[in-house]
Amino acid sequence: MQTSLIAILSIIGLFALYWVLFGQAKYNKMIRQTDDLVSNLGKEPGRIEEKKELKR
Repeated sequence: MQTSLIAILSIIGLFALYWVLFGQAKYNKMIRQTDDLVSNLGKEPGRIEEKKELKR
């Protein structure tokens, strides 16, 4: 009984850890893309391409 409880809680803990780490990475990627789009609002298309080239 105790062994199965420990196994179940361990699996739940590993799932939660995976969810937090990879969820945070996906969230950060989404926020970074949104920030790039917002920062490019109102700029000329040529200027946006120049900025992307400078970042690389």
